[in-house]
Parts: sequence; C-alpha cells; structure tokens
Amino acid sequence: LVSKDRGKKETAKVYELPDSEGQYKAKLLGSHKLGVPVTGAASSSDGSTVALVSVGGLHIFRNVNAPATFYKGEYQKVNIKEAGQTEAVAFENENTLVITSEDGGLFRYSLN
Repeated sequence: LVSKDRGKKETAKVYELPDSEGQYKAKLLGSHKLGVPVTGAASSSDGSTVALVSVGGLHIFRNVNAPATFYKGEYQKVNIKEAGQTEAVAFENENTLVITSEDGGLFRYSLN
C-alpha cells in the first residue's frame, strides 16, 4: 500500500497489510520523497516493477527487490499531463499499465 503524504504532499509512504480478511493496523515499511503527491500505485504480479501516478506524472520503478525499497529500483518519470488529474494505475499485464483520470478518462501505457 502506497499513500501520499497529507502534510507536505511530497513523500510516498509504503505500508504493509496481511493478505487475509480481518482488521489490521497498517505497518509503515518505508518512505521516499518523490516531490509530488501520489494519487495511485500498483505493482506488477512478480513485484519487480512499481508504478505510481501523480498529477501529470507516471513514475516507474523497475528491478524492484522489495516493496519497502521500491525507490531503489531503476527510475523513469513519464510526463502524462494530457491525461489530466490521474487517480489510479493498474497493471493490465506485465507490459501494460491502465491509468484513470478524475474526469473518467482511461489510458493505456506500454512499458516496452
């Protein structure tokens, strides 16, 4: 789970929750100063790629070894200002991201 910092809105905070039903307190694993508020996050099924969206930006981290240190992966920032206020990102498959915007737009982005 990645959350934006509600204070300075510059830090992506990484939390862990169990993968089972129940009530839990999220455990803070780490954080990374991204410089922009994160509005959505996703990781590939094998966990090696993490994608974050922010206002006008797609932040891709490849060769990730652990969720708590995703930011140590190879970083690429993609300008997606034409998408508007992006709110969510998901992996359609290992090579394709689906991004949604506040106004209902739906976009695909190829990682190749």
